[in-house]
Amino acid sequence: MRCTQRAHAEHVIAAGGHYLLVVKGNQKKLRKQLRRLPWRQIPLQARTTGARHGRARSAV
Repeated sequence: MRCTQRAHAEHVIAAGGHYLLVVKGNQKKLRKQLRRLPWRQIPLQARTTGARHGRARSAV
C-alpha cells in the first residue's frame, strides 16, 4: 500500500485530528492559491513559545 501525504492528511482529518503540511517553493499553483486565502480573518486559536534543543521557537 502506498501512503501519500494527501492520503495521510485525509486520514488524520477524518479521524478528527489536525494536520499541518509544508508547501515548498516548487508548488507554485498551491502557493498562489494559499496567498489568496483570507488569513487575517482567521482568529488565533493558541500561541506557544519555548526552547527545545537550545533553539528558541514560537508557534501559532
